[in-house]
Amino acid sequence: NLIHDEYFYHLQISSNGLVLVVSLYDNIFVYHYNERDDTWSIDSRLKFVDTSNILRFASSADAVTIATRIGNRTHVKRLEDSHDLLSCEDNQVPFNFTMKPDNFPRDNLWYVISKAMFFGSTQAIEIDANSEPITKSACLEKNTTYTFHIMDTYGDGVCCEWGYGDFALYWNHQKVLQSNSSSFKKQTLCLSQPQTLNFSILNLELYSYSSDIEWDIVNSKSISLLRHRGSRAIRDFNFGICLEMNECVHLGIRDTSGKGTPYTVTRGDTSISNGNTSFYLDSINTGDCTVCAEGQTLLEFSFFTDYTPAETSWVLLDSNNTIVLQNGDGYNTNRYYHNQTCIPDDECMTFASIDSLGDGGMMYSLKIGDEVIGNRGKFHTGSVEREKINCQNTTCSPGQVLFEIDLVTTDQPELLSWELRDLNNITILAGSNYTTKNRYYYQEECLPATTCLKFWLLDNSTTIGKIYVITWNGSVIQERYDDKFNEFFEDGDC
Repeated sequence: NLIHDEYFYHLQISSNGLVLVVSLYDNIFVYHYNERDDTWSIDSRLKFVDTSNILRFASSADAVTIATRIGNRTHVKRLEDSHDLLSCEDNQVPFNFTMKPDNFPRDNLWYVISKAMFFGSTQAIEIDANSEPITKSACLEKNTTYTFHIMDTYGDGVCCEWGYGDFALYWNHQKVLQSNSSSFKKQTLCLSQPQTLNFSILNLELYSYSSDIEWDIVNSKSISLLRHRGSRAIRDFNFGICLEMNECVHLGIRDTSGKGTPYTVTRGDTSISNGNTSFYLDSINTGDCTVCAEGQTLLEFSFFTDYTPAETSWVLLDSNNTIVLQNGDGYNTNRYYHNQTCIPDDECMTFASIDSLGDGGMMYSLKIGDEVIGNRGKFHTGSVEREKINCQNTTCSPGQVLFEIDLVTTDQPELLSWELRDLNNITILAGSNYTTKNRYYYQEECLPATTCLKFWLLDNSTTIGKIYVITWNGSVIQERYDDKFNEFFEDGDC
């Protein structure tokens, strides 16, 4: 209410700040705000005559509702902003979202996302129920698919059990979604201009979602489409994204505690995956993804980098120690990556993950077909984690023991060599003639059982930072990622 020059005015503004109603005795004036020009203009289309001075106002997310009484009759008029005041370029489409939360806004999360942009709330909405409403207007590019997603963790929407709020979404000047004072847990809408129905919605629902949990949805090039991390407040969360009908995407969910968390993944009306058991990293594929030819099986390697992604590398070797597949460059911090290839069903192959700092920080999952053969939260040795694929366990003859060495060369591999000797200093195995810098090598041999092993690693280069792991009879007896030029150790009764 406002008194000016002895006149009594009654004012009410809509929650989105775009509709203003002013009453002066029996006269009612409605104004609309033009965001582009920063001006208010009177709406000459709305006429209020023969009204009494008994007025009632109520605001909502996108309108002001006026109730007027004439004699014994009550008239209710909802004054909505038409949203045609947001003027966009010909290659753009106007978008407007307004939301007035209920008494528990922390139950809500909303966002708009495309492959090129994101805006919205990345965590639960951090405002008081009595705060100003949320308003977002933008001119978005045409010929692009956008996802609008809104959720309520309690499940009553923005109304009903804990106060009354509402929201409205306008797309290209048309109201396409509103709360209607009804309960909901999640709503996802695919927006495009021109509008098309060739979409499917991928939905992820996580239960007991905490700060230990992080997930990422990437395309076939490992480009992130949508990602999120939980918070200290453990609660149920859900997320949705619009995809082309048969688009292939990969979802990675990691749990740094290794306990795992219950979750469900659906695409359209189809259930894709349910998680509940302990895991460090779950990897889920959906859409038209790689199909291998007969006699081949799909091998998938998925991983989350840590805070120092430059230390991360990996390689797949065939039975001749030839590189079949290896990492690329430019990994980002704490990001999910997915790689896959078709491998022969009958060939023994070696897969190795390498951490050049030796802290084993890369969390990964290795799958062949539907079988998970490696799911690590941290490397056993700190520097190298090796997995054998399609291989029979090497069985040595009586009186022999299996010797294995994992080795990563330096920048001058030709100056690197090693020898393995017995109690009498007799060389029983040696390695040299390395030609490729910073390359992973694996070698295994059945050697005579001995009570004493002596190992020399010789490096006459000026580079430092070697990595090697020695395994004897299935047990790691030496592992190094230090900066010494030459290395010697002995094991057993020497």
